[in-house]
Amino acid sequence: MDTNFWGIDVGGEGKTIAALITEKKGKFEISFQPIDTVQSFWAMWLRNSGPVAIDAPLSYDITSPNGMREIDRHWRKKMPQNNFQNWISSPHSLQVVPLKGIWLAKKITSTIIECHPRVGMYVAGDNRKDIKKALETYKLRRNRKANINKIKKSCKIISEWLCPERGNFQLINIKKDQLTDDYLDALFCALLALTFANNPTHLKLFDKFSFPNMLSNSEETFLPSNNIRQMFIK
Repeated sequence: MDTNFWGIDVGGEGKTIAALITEKKGKFEISFQPIDTVQSFWAMWLRNSGPVAIDAPLSYDITSPNGMREIDRHWRKKMPQNNFQNWISSPHSLQVVPLKGIWLAKKITSTIIECHPRVGMYVAGDNRKDIKKALETYKLRRNRKANINKIKKSCKIISEWLCPERGNFQLINIKKDQLTDDYLDALFCALLALTFANNPTHLKLFDKFSFPNMLSNSEETFLPSNNIRQMFIK
């Protein structure tokens, strides 16, 4: 039985955050690790293997000009028609992020879940207007002074929702008010991996969408394994 549940925010510009939820006698410890490369994450995973939810497209549609898949187009239509639509980026525009995710998908032998944390949180927080409002602003640019307070307030709302004071979850190596958008995305991914392993009925599955072939650097066709799923917590 799995006791480690991973979430990884495969960011661009060398910025990658890994979240690990470890189950110990019914309690869940949450720790975070900023890492330089996906290879470093893989080394960490080998020491503490378990299901992994990855914040990155794990395939792309080679018949589409921008690589967008059926499921990407589906969620673009489902999101409110304002700045929410920009949450669904094409693999082409994300550049190195899909390559990092796909590299991990090839290496990891446990269950792999493709996750879009921001959309996933939007779906999971269906009846929470404060969550949906916070999701609009928690990723604003930090280099603009006018955004700082909005970002802090939004991250606080989301962190309190994902990791409430009560319950069996405990942050180990970070304080809740230090959780920025990258950490929150990684945490949501880890919670998704945990939920998939323990309470799959609490997930909305999207297996009806196919994962098209994608080409690796060696130009060999890479078919994601059958254990890759895209899903969100209800």
